Amino acid sequence: LENEIEKENDFVLENEKNSMDIETIENETFESLDSSKMSALDGDKKLREFEVGNEDIQSSNSEENTSKVGADFCAKALDKITSLNFDEDALECLKTMLKYIDGLIKHPENAHTRSIRLSNKVFSTNIGSVDGGIDFFKGMGFETKFAEDALDHEINLNPTANTILFLDAKREDPNLVLKAREMIIYKMHQI
Repeated sequence: LENEIEKENDFVLENEKNSMDIETIENETFESLDSSKMSALDGDKKLREFEVGNEDIQSSNSEENTSKVGADFCAKALDKITSLNFDEDALECLKTMLKYIDGLIKHPENAHTRSIRLSNKVFSTNIGSVDGGIDFFKGMGFETKFAEDALDHEINLNPTANTILFLDAKREDPNLVLKAREMIIYKMHQI
């Protein structure tokens, strides 16, 4: 563990010497998102997404969600993303997560940046189908719930289509959001 911490500290110091600043990284990230990757999920991924969505909904009591929030849980989710998925999938996931977080940072008053529909094509393809993707957002304080506009019969037919990740402004930790952003950029450099 100490060796890992030393490696991370060495990497941070090395990056401070690097002339590339965070704005450059952000611009490169947005430009490199390839819209052709936004194809529909295959049957197995849809099934997995549905199962994950149902598990999340069943375990969404606030006491349990609160205990899984913080930088440590975000770091564990990022480790899952980079170790359990192909590099290309992990990188697309990290780039997409960065866009969501940047939207939250730039527009904290906007309710749309605090709510992500699990059935959103970009989200489900690049984050929801990647091991650790949804866990990362839960680590930031997002909770799984049904959309307010969802009707009971729609929920029964397709729970994932009406399920959202929501970050209550009262639960948001701005420092954690910034730390999560830094962790994503760090992991992107490791891939």
